[in-house]
Amino acid sequence: MKNDPRPAKALRLVRATVEEYLPGVLPSKEAVNAIYGPGLVDEAEAIAAAIRAIKF
Repeated sequence: MKNDPRPAKALRLVRATVEEYLPGVLPSKEAVNAIYGPGLVDEAEAIAAAIRAIKF
């Protein structure tokens, strides 16, 4: 699993979709690395936090 590229690809797709439909909600990849950490779970945590913060 460690060398499986699919999870990273899936998160890139989710990030791109959120950025396309909700611009400005997600921090930059660099900011995510600094705030949450550099791992895939950290990226997922940042995406989840951004989605939760949306007020519909």
